[in-house]
Amino acid sequence: MHRTTWLGHLTILTILPLLTSCSSDYDLLDGPGYGQLNPLSLDNPTQLDRIIQASSPEVDVLWIVDNSCSMYDEQQAIVNNLRAFIDFFLDSGLDYHLGVVSTDMDAVTHQGRLREVAGHRWIEPNTPSPVGTFGQMVQLGTLGSTTERGREASFSALETHANGYNQGWYRRRATLHQIVVSDEDDSSSELAVPLQEFGTYLLGLKPEQDMVTWSSIVTPPNCSPSCGDGSPGLDYLTLSREVGGISWDIRTQDWSGLLQELGMVASGTSREFFLSRLPDEDTIEVWSVDPDGDEDTWREGAEWLYDRKRNSVSFVDRIPGPLEEVFIEYTPLASWVQ
Repeated sequence: MHRTTWLGHLTILTILPLLTSCSSDYDLLDGPGYGQLNPLSLDNPTQLDRIIQASSPEVDVLWIVDNSCSMYDEQQAIVNNLRAFIDFFLDSGLDYHLGVVSTDMDAVTHQGRLREVAGHRWIEPNTPSPVGTFGQMVQLGTLGSTTERGREASFSALETHANGYNQGWYRRRATLHQIVVSDEDDSSSELAVPLQEFGTYLLGLKPEQDMVTWSSIVTPPNCSPSCGDGSPGLDYLTLSREVGGISWDIRTQDWSGLLQELGMVASGTSREFFLSRLPDEDTIEVWSVDPDGDEDTWREGAEWLYDRKRNSVSFVDRIPGPLEEVFIEYTPLASWVQ
């Protein structure tokens, strides 16, 4: 069994047993000067892949929520399932900032300013009653402008108010994840925030592309007149494709899965882990070690599944927590043995 925990800074560790063959490297044939190479054999090599869950220590998350007259149900859906999102941050060891702005760029009390509740403009590790406070932030009401300008609200939050009203929320070294929720497409001024340049602007904020995401909870592009008053969020979806992030149909009744996926993306938490080599599936073992040093063995089928096409292990319901070390040990197939 695997009871040994391998520590260090490398993300992939490989264990190979000692060569135990007693034969010579060469077998002499009859006749002088002739020899034949006798390759040394590898006896049951073992591969150990080690991955650290959620390696980014600082995370900034901005919800951009439509507060026009048709958005009551959608705001309530976020609140009803908020725990599935925020649980990825509570007691995670991450230094997180969770903030909310509206799509209203007309009212002077909005315009990219973070929503303040009980003196808090964002949620962080020491915020009292974080779930309830964040729920109040998301409930922006439905009296906002009917000209929804999500891109402008984002830019204003990140730039216009960065050193003023929103000072301290955005951090240069943190990963940045933005989530727009709207049943209308973006109506931001192309002169103020051109769509063709905005994705490049967002990606340019960080040294690595995977430090930025833009998720869109909007009306899908193939929506028929049955969508009611909403319109497809084409511009928002364009940003999700360009920058990276989740795209979700805002008309979906059950938001629990969405909030969980958003929490995983924003916190840097992964459900799927790719193997470095092709395994003998019957030999795969999975365990993890949390930041306190406690070890947990995961059961195949009940808690994780192997995907042959993707060569990955995916966790089913429960997933390793932030900063938890995941170990996947297996015997590589013979074709992978060098």
